[in-house]
Amino acid sequence: MEQVQVFKEILNQIGSGQGTFRESGEQGRTLMDVVRQLPSSDVKGECLKSFLDVILRESFNIVSARQYLNEFVTGVNDLDAEMQKMVISYALDKMQSRSISFEEQMYPLRLRLAAELEREQNWLQAARVLSQIPLESGQKQYTKENKMELYLQIGRLFLEAEEFTEAENYIHRLGLLIDSAASEEIRISHSAAFARIQDFKRKYIEASQRYYDLSRRPTVAESERKMALSNAVNCILLAPVSSQRSRVMAVLIKDERSLELPTYAFLCKVFDGKTIKRQEIDQFAANLQPHQRDALTPDGSLLLEQTFLEHNILSTRKYFRVATFQGLSRLLDIPVAKLEKIMVNMVSEGRLHVKIDHTKGAVTFEQEHPLNGWDKKLEAICMQVNKATEMIAARHPEWYASVSADQK
Repeated sequence: MEQVQVFKEILNQIGSGQGTFRESGEQGRTLMDVVRQLPSSDVKGECLKSFLDVILRESFNIVSARQYLNEFVTGVNDLDAEMQKMVISYALDKMQSRSISFEEQMYPLRLRLAAELEREQNWLQAARVLSQIPLESGQKQYTKENKMELYLQIGRLFLEAEEFTEAENYIHRLGLLIDSAASEEIRISHSAAFARIQDFKRKYIEASQRYYDLSRRPTVAESERKMALSNAVNCILLAPVSSQRSRVMAVLIKDERSLELPTYAFLCKVFDGKTIKRQEIDQFAANLQPHQRDALTPDGSLLLEQTFLEHNILSTRKYFRVATFQGLSRLLDIPVAKLEKIMVNMVSEGRLHVKIDHTKGAVTFEQEHPLNGWDKKLEAICMQVNKATEMIAARHPEWYASVSADQK
């Protein structure tokens, strides 16, 4: 244990912390050289902790402490992975109360610790380590590029940990920094991360549109473009039945690349409003990611099943004008109570137009005329015009009164 004794002697010499900047650097390098020659990782770890206890005392000269820590930051890379985690965590805890004084030294230590945690797939802990870097409030100056890279990395780590709110927070910060000078790689990474966030948050229409945009970017690798297109199709199929969903589906079907997807035939069948069988739903589910396949509705039902139950309910209006709940229950293979609840929700959300007679247990499907859609759009436009006119009258009453008088 001769090297341990040498280490302790040098440590006692520097205990006062009164040496010059140059002497601090030389003594720090000497100590790190001694540590490298110690017989085991455990001994190295204990010696480094003793070293940190000395130089991080309140009474220790702050300038010397920084220089010693610079040598520690370099020397810690020679430890094995497990010992690095232990010693760096110990160092960060010791410096936390004086983080402003040691911000320059804490930064590379956080990066190193996060890299090791990420290698172990400890996504959440790695994200938390990096999120403690004071990118906006610290004294250290960070370039815009440095901030964007860190925000992206933290966002990705929170995504892997399925902490979607935290991930969205950092990806949003990244988006605020992206300007015309930002690299294409950063732009693509931001779009991909935001698409995943929308996907995880079950905003499937928005996610599908973002995935589709990624699939059309020539700078994205061919394999990743195919994956993005496949994700776009999966997301739109999971989206609640609506006119916007149908429009996005139409775009995806017209894209010739979709013909190569295993879900293309299923996409066309859904778009055409045909009834979907249980076997087809199971085949589609096999192509989904776990968070999509296992997603639940507030009542505990599988979101996947509810989406296609709603689709099948809408498809029945092609074959029936009037139907009983009992008949639809047998046709769609779902309990009457559940069927009635889903239909009531769809009616309240304006996605299904039926008249429900609870006394007779029957529904009457309203056969919508093709021109009704145009009538609704015209009505919406007229309402917007009226609203604009009222706002102008409120803002400029004299001008509005004179114009109205001229028209009379």
